[in-house]
Amino acid sequence: MSELSFKMPASFYLRRVRLMDFSPVLLLGAMAILLWITVPQIFSVGGLRTFAVNAGPVLMLVLAGTFPILMGGIDLSVAAMASFAGVLIALLSPALGAMTIPAILVISAVIGAVHGGLRVYLQLPSFISSLGILGLLSGSALVWSGATALPIDSGVPFLKELGGTSLGVPNSVLVIAASALLLVVVLRMTILGRNIYAIGSNERATLMSGVNVTLTYTITYAISALYAALAGCMLVSQTFYSAPGFATNLLLPAIVGVVIGGTAITGGVGGVWQSIVGGIVATLFQTGAIVLGFPPAVQNMAFGLVVIAAVAVSIDRSKLGVVK
Repeated sequence: MSELSFKMPASFYLRRVRLMDFSPVLLLGAMAILLWITVPQIFSVGGLRTFAVNAGPVLMLVLAGTFPILMGGIDLSVAAMASFAGVLIALLSPALGAMTIPAILVISAVIGAVHGGLRVYLQLPSFISSLGILGLLSGSALVWSGATALPIDSGVPFLKELGGTSLGVPNSVLVIAASALLLVVVLRMTILGRNIYAIGSNERATLMSGVNVTLTYTITYAISALYAALAGCMLVSQTFYSAPGFATNLLLPAIVGVVIGGTAITGGVGGVWQSIVGGIVATLFQTGAIVLGFPPAVQNMAFGLVVIAAVAVSIDRSKLGVVK
């Protein structure tokens, strides 16, 4: 039966939340020990630097997906936005030059804002609205690129610097750290952050208390799209080419990173640092699987199982009268 006939006591959820606070770190430690034993070369200086660069796009997509999930929704279009941004870089850089990346970030944020606003105005489930945006972005990228990979000039400002290093540290790592810190400030020190947690905890009560829910969704999805476009920039900075689907396979690891980091899919619980830890776990798993020779299909099967398990543990059934 799908209808829940009982409610768990509040103490059960309190204990579970406390356990979830530590479980991502414990999982990260266990994953690191396992990889240290099986593929120790990952933890060499060169291996860690390569891992940090490869993890950059996934971690940025994890950040992109955190706010919508904190609000009790989901944004399935983040990987498509990253691919779309990559195609735009190839198409616009010859004409815009130094203004290419700022223009693309603005375009992406506007698309995200429209997505968030329409989602509330049309009263669409986030799954449906983001799936529609995913289709629009993926289709546009295919049409505008001619369904082919496009080369990109290695001299495009910001991309060249993004792919470089500072004092031996990849610049992409510094960008992720700064981006994560900015989101932490937003969540902890702004009205927007309080509204995000409030909507995730109880959207109807938040709306009745006078919070502008439409504006909150608009800004939140704009931030999500902006960070997804930054993930696309990171991918381009590694290869200096783009393709209409070159970020598609990052969607599942990004979602896995958010949920195993402790951000509840029902909203209101979690945060940025938890998502970062979860993203590192997901990337470590992916890297280890590649080094050990597991095929991509097996990796996707494992990620799918992890999503099911993580949601089963983190979902707050006290918010749900019926599980559909």
